[in-house]
Amino acid sequence: MNIINRITTTYHRLIGGKYNKSVKRRQFNLTMNEDIIEAVRFIAAMLEVPLYVACEHLLQVGSYHLLEDLNDLEKRERLKEHLIDGHLLGRELNEDELLHQANRDLSVYSKQVGQSNSQEACMFTGITVWTVVVNPADKKTLLIKRPAGDTWGNLWIAPGGKVEKSDLKEKIEFSFLEKSAIRETKEETNIDVAIVDYVGSFASNVTENNKGKILFVVYFATPITFDLKPQKEEVAAIGWFTINEANDLPLVEGTSTILQQVYKEKMWETAGKL
Repeated sequence: MNIINRITTTYHRLIGGKYNKSVKRRQFNLTMNEDIIEAVRFIAAMLEVPLYVACEHLLQVGSYHLLEDLNDLEKRERLKEHLIDGHLLGRELNEDELLHQANRDLSVYSKQVGQSNSQEACMFTGITVWTVVVNPADKKTLLIKRPAGDTWGNLWIAPGGKVEKSDLKEKIEFSFLEKSAIRETKEETNIDVAIVDYVGSFASNVTENNKGKILFVVYFATPITFDLKPQKEEVAAIGWFTINEANDLPLVEGTSTILQQVYKEKMWETAGKL
């Protein structure tokens, strides 16, 4: 059963059927247009009922009609366009909504690049980006060593970190992931990089707060600046290494495979053609 059918079934059970006054209420505390608030207050006053009663009824009626349109792709797209153009003030989504939106977009993207055939396979509770940085001049790659108290303490890995809410809010298609990769590399190493290509993505074997898996997205980049300054809290050491030197280091699991892919495809050669 798809998500729309589940929502519709729940709706009819709780609201569409016999109305149950004992169902627990929850306050939204949402940003609303003042004219709409005044209109609802007027309706509540005319009907001589509390404001929440008028609000709940309007939401009930409105959601009933909207749910009928959600299974029609054309109507759904028109409704989405109207909501964005007519009501959305900006990317004012909370973190859960942003992550849900990112999961949805990443599902589509994964299918396009042949990573997955199932949307459920792309549902994650967190997204982390890694940036494999190679200097085309000497073919050396940038690696950082995690501090002893870190999850990957004393192991070497490509720069990266968790996608932050601010990255998701400003996304245009998939640039929010690239934005995260650039930001994390800058924070951890002090250098600026240019994203050249998408390397791949994979799910972690562990969960985040026992809620679900973390998606790791890997990009290839080339350096723009070279003034290395490791971030004290998250980086114990930093350096440029040849592929053979990198393979001799104690690496975080999966890092060697990613590096081998980058060097096998000689991704730095693409940079000169862009």
